[in-house]
Amino acid sequence: MPCSKAMVTKIISVRADQTIEDVLKVFNKHGIRGVPVMEGENILGVFHLRNLLQNLLPVNVNVEHGVNLDMRLDYLVDIEPEVAQRLRKLLKIKVRDVMEPEADLRFVTPETPLWEGVRLLVKYDTPLAVVEEKHSTKLSGIITSQSMVKALLDIAAEKK
Repeated sequence: MPCSKAMVTKIISVRADQTIEDVLKVFNKHGIRGVPVMEGENILGVFHLRNLLQNLLPVNVNVEHGVNLDMRLDYLVDIEPEVAQRLRKLLKIKVRDVMEPEADLRFVTPETPLWEGVRLLVKYDTPLAVVEEKHSTKLSGIITSQSMVKALLDIAAEKK
C-alpha cells in the first residue's frame, strides 16, 4: 500500500511572511498543531506548536545546541508576567524565523510504501511532506499521525 493512502491533500498552509500570531489563529480555527510553510506550490518548511513553545522556555533551557528538556522547571514560580511579555514579542515574529526549514523535513512520494511512512513517523515524530517526486519541493500532501491512524484503520477493515 502506498503513502498516498494516508495523505491529506486539502492542505492548510501559511506563508513565511506571516506572524506567529497569524499562525496560532489558523491552529485555533482548524484544531491543528502544525502547518507547512509554503511559497506557491513549494514547501519552505514547517511550523509546529513546539516551535513556539520551545521559544517560550527560559533561555537556560533553550540552549544553543538544542533544548535541554531534562532540566526541571518546577522551581520557577510567579513568572507569568515574564512569560506573557515573551509571548507578546514572539507573536510578532515572522514564521520564517522559527520554522523548521525544508532541509530538516522528511519527504516521501505518493508511491513510497506506507510502512516506510510509518517508520519515518515513528522515528522523527513529525508530519511527512508528500512531494510529487524525489528531490522536489512541490507539495502534493502531508501525512500526519492522525491521517496515518485513519489509513491503518482502513487496512484493518479491509482484512476482515
